[in-house]
Amino acid sequence: MNKRSLLILLVICCISLAACSGKSDKVTDEYVKNMQTFSSNVEILSVSINSIDASSETASADLLTYLDYMDQTFTQMASLEVPENIPDASVLASNAATAMHDSVTLYHEVYGAEIFDGDLELKAKARYDHAFSCVAELGKLLRNEEYIIPVDTVSADLTSPDLADPE
Repeated sequence: MNKRSLLILLVICCISLAACSGKSDKVTDEYVKNMQTFSSNVEILSVSINSIDASSETASADLLTYLDYMDQTFTQMASLEVPENIPDASVLASNAATAMHDSVTLYHEVYGAEIFDGDLELKAKARYDHAFSCVAELGKLLRNEEYIIPVDTVSADLTSPDLADPE
């Protein structure tokens, strides 16, 4: 989970740099403030996930609860009004939220099943990683660095009918 912590730190730094650029307007200021809140919330959730005692009888339920909160947090982030001068932020945020939603849905399938499915868990992890990859690229965008919109290599493999319409 160190990777996630670094990504969160990256986003916080990016937002701070964007805020100091001197090119602020009301929408940008509000977006920066909301992204700082998003980053803080994700960091808290990441720490909570890392703190779960894997040997606990409630470990799976605890994980799924935190992942549900993570899904809500990403969904809220994707619904933020994006300043006109950074339209790709909307694409990256939407991709991150969709990937997180897919991941959480898959994790519920994995940990809710009577028989553990390792392949499904790998897909869930890949979607989770893709969500954080989009967040990292969003951080680069906010710092005015070269960024990419990460290629989604896993979504085509998802077979769950629940994932057909993530909203």
